[in-house]
Amino acid sequence: MGIVEEAHNVKILGSSKRNIVLAHGFGTDQSVWKHLIPHLLDDNHRVILYDNMGAGTTNRAVLLPTPFLGG
Repeated sequence: MGIVEEAHNVKILGSSKRNIVLAHGFGTDQSVWKHLIPHLLDDNHRVILYDNMGAGTTNRAVLLPTPFLGG
């Protein structure tokens, strides 16, 4: 994976050609989908998860490496 995928803690589960991207709201992270993911995988979907910057295990320093930019 690349720098953006690393920074946003992107996870790709499954190998189907039927893609679903799950995006969480503010105040949560991708773990909010933990009960839905098994059903989507059982229904032959590939699930793509990511965390919005500042949520979960995102790594802001990867995208903003200088102190001036807040990294």
